[in-house]
Amino acid sequence: MAGVALGTVLVLGSFSACNSPTLPTPPPGPTQLDIPDAELLADGEHIALSGFALPGATVVFINRTLLVTNVDEASGVAIAAIDDGKYSGTLRVDLRCLATNIIDITQRDDYGRDSDVRRFNAPNGFRGATPAPDGGTGCGDAGAGDAGASDAAEGSNDAAEAGTD
Repeated sequence: MAGVALGTVLVLGSFSACNSPTLPTPPPGPTQLDIPDAELLADGEHIALSGFALPGATVVFINRTLLVTNVDEASGVAIAAIDDGKYSGTLRVDLRCLATNIIDITQRDDYGRDSDVRRFNAPNGFRGATPAPDGGTGCGDAGAGDAGASDAAEGSNDAAEAGTD
């Protein structure tokens, strides 16, 4: 009889251990996105971004190069397809001074968690016969002529100051 009682206690003890409350393990966070295809469009001012993310994820891309000069057009959002995770979107680029722009891309999953940011240069491909950007022509920065005029003005100020001492 004592053996049956001991066996019952052991069996009931093992069931109560299984029924103890535990927190479920959360799913892993979203993985960092691969670098997407970023092809320059025919207008020379936009890139077409495409790649794969988690199905249904929100994909956010930011042109860090434009954040200084044109913050209103420096970002874009795409929603990845539910079935295969494919996404596509367009983003403005400024290739007047540089051959590429710096782009950050991330994805947000259904739980509201963001993946690590992936940084890359774009465009990283060219469609059809669209030529590569010149990378410097048409740059709005001061040229050599502007620097010379500025330097000359500073020289005249130095001369004027020297004459007043």
